[in-house]
Amino acid sequence: YLCKSLTIVFPLTVLLIAGGLLFSPFPALLINTTGVAAGLTVAYWVGRAAGCEATQRLTAKYPKIEKVIAAQQGSPFFISFFLRIISCLPGDAVSMYLGAIRFPFLKYLFGSLLGLLPDIFTATLLGFSINTPSSPFFWGSVLAAAAVSACSLLIYFFWRRSKMKKACTAKEHPNA
Repeated sequence: YLCKSLTIVFPLTVLLIAGGLLFSPFPALLINTTGVAAGLTVAYWVGRAAGCEATQRLTAKYPKIEKVIAAQQGSPFFISFFLRIISCLPGDAVSMYLGAIRFPFLKYLFGSLLGLLPDIFTATLLGFSINTPSSPFFWGSVLAAAAVSACSLLIYFFWRRSKMKKACTAKEHPNA
């Protein structure tokens, strides 16, 4: 998990499924959640140590990061949660960026963990049941993972739509 947090390209889901495959469900959920928290922490502090240079590099490579955060104008906890639940940006890049702009660490960590819990849960259970693909538990895990992804896309779609409507309204009524 610590090494994964330094690589933006390796998918977290692979580690979560492996945890579910190697351990029974409850220990696997604890191990995966602890590992994700450790990875979030490392990526955040790498970004924080890198500072302004990191924000410039990350926004050049992932311009949506800055746009999504600026559009939220909410609490650091909610922004951290929202960026994880919608899953539209690389998680490690988000962590480094939020560290670089000095988001409050505990709000970032708890918001991020809460936003990632559905993925942690579904991928862990998928890993636990992957050896029995004909079982209802396996298919329930697959459907739950698909539902989490679909909900993530819907949340992002409606969020973008509301932002576009607000932008259009602001253009039509500049003094409102």
